[in-house]
Amino acid sequence: MPVIKPDEDHVTTQCPERFVDGVTQLMIESPVLLQTSQVTVDETTLVYLLLQKSPRCPFTRTTLDQHSFCRLPELQQEIHAWRTNVSTTSHHHNNP
Repeated sequence: MPVIKPDEDHVTTQCPERFVDGVTQLMIESPVLLQTSQVTVDETTLVYLLLQKSPRCPFTRTTLDQHSFCRLPELQQEIHAWRTNVSTTSHHHNNP
């Protein structure tokens, strides 16, 4: 299934705040919750943090490990639905 990626400028200005990575400030693709800080980030951000020499939560400085986060499949579904809606709406506005 193709991934729908609306124009990044549109995403950053129109995207609901709960869909934004707490570290990168970019739209989340695959949300995970950092349990140490209760901040939602994208899975790619989590992987980056875990690969550091001394993995720490950027908000609490608590050590991160494989038990420091949980996936958020419901939020991922909301993000996908929102992206699909934005893409469909943008497509209709761009094609008279």
